[in-house]
Amino acid sequence: MELQGHQTFPARKRRVRRWIVVYLGCTVAALLFASTMYVLMDVLKNVPPKPHLLFVWWATRFYLWAALSPVVVRILRRWPLHPISVSSGFLHFGASLVFSLVHLILHLSLAFILTGSPTLPGGSSTILQQAVHNYPLGVLAYWIIIAIDSTTNYYERYDREQLRSSQLQAQLAEAHLRTLQMQLQPHFMFNALNSLSDLVISEPKAALRLIARLGDFLRLTLQNSGAQWVSLRREVDFLDAYLEIERVRFADRLRVVFELDPESLDSEVPNLILQPLVENAVRHGVASHIGPALIRLSAKRRGDILRIEVRDNGPGMPDNVREGLGIGNTRERLQQIYGSRYSFKVDNQVEGGVAAFFELPYWRSDGEGKPTT
Repeated sequence: MELQGHQTFPARKRRVRRWIVVYLGCTVAALLFASTMYVLMDVLKNVPPKPHLLFVWWATRFYLWAALSPVVVRILRRWPLHPISVSSGFLHFGASLVFSLVHLILHLSLAFILTGSPTLPGGSSTILQQAVHNYPLGVLAYWIIIAIDSTTNYYERYDREQLRSSQLQAQLAEAHLRTLQMQLQPHFMFNALNSLSDLVISEPKAALRLIARLGDFLRLTLQNSGAQWVSLRREVDFLDAYLEIERVRFADRLRVVFELDPESLDSEVPNLILQPLVENAVRHGVASHIGPALIRLSAKRRGDILRIEVRDNGPGMPDNVREGLGIGNTRERLQQIYGSRYSFKVDNQVEGGVAAFFELPYWRSDGEGKPTT
C-alpha cells in the first residue's frame, strides 16, 4: 500500500520499471507496424517511404497512447466499471471518443512537426481519410488500456492478498509459539505444579479442578493451533482456562469478571488476539499489585461493530513507557487483518489500572471458516 503524501522507494522502483516496459513495448510495436507497412507499400506502390519517417509516424502514435494512459487510469479510478452499470458504460464510451479525438489531433500535429506531413509517409491519403481510418483505433486503444490496467490490478491485489495471508500465518505461528513458551516456562510450570502439590492434600477437589483446567488449557491450545479465526466464545474459553490456573496461583488476590453480550460470542475474532493483553494484565496488574486484583473482560455488539474491553485495577503503566512486544504484535495483526476498519487503544484509566479497547467489524462464520460481513 502506498502512503499518502509520499511514495516509498519500492513503489517508485516498480513504477519506473512499469513505464520502461510500456515504452519498450511501444517501440517494438512501432517497429513491427512500420516494417509491415514498409513491405506493403513496397509491394503495392514500388516506392516505399523512408523507413525512419515511417517508424517515427508509428512511434508517435504508440507513445502518445502510452502518455495519455494515466488519464484513462484516473478516469477508471474515479468511475470504476465494477460493478458494471449502464451509466458507467456510457460514461467510458463517451470518454473513449474524447480520448481518441485528442490523440488524433496530437498525433497529426506531431507527425507534421517530425516528418513534415500529418499523413502516413509515402501514402496518398488525405487528413480526412487518416482521421476516419485512425479514429476507431483510438477508441479501441482506450479500452485496451482499461483491460491492461484492470488485469494488472487484479494480479497485484492477488499478490497482496497472498502476501497478507502469509504474514498472518507467520504472526499466528508467532503468537501460538509465545503461548506454548508461556506454558513451558519453568517459572509458570513451577508455580502451577507447586500450587497443585499444595492442594492435593489440603483441598483435593480444588486440585482436581486445577488438573482439569490444565488439561483444558493444553487441549484448546492444540485445537486452535492452525486456525486464523475462532469465535469469541472459543477465545473466552481459552482465556478462562488460563485465568483459572492463575486464580489458583494468586488465590483470593485475583478476581475475574466476564461481561459478555450473548450476541457477541458468535463473532469471529483473530485467534489468540486477546491472550497477550490478558497476560499483561496478570503480569503487571496483578503480580505487581498489592491487595485484591480485578481483571474485567467485556464484549458487546453494537450493530456491525464488536467492542471488547480488557481492564485491570493495577498500578497502571509508567509515563512514556514503550509499547511492549505483545501489544505491538496485536496492533500489527489488527492492521494486517482489518486495514482501517478497526480501532485499538491501550491506556491508563482515571480510576486506576490499564484498559485495552477494541472496536472490530462484527463478523460471523460463513460455514467455511472465513469471516463474512
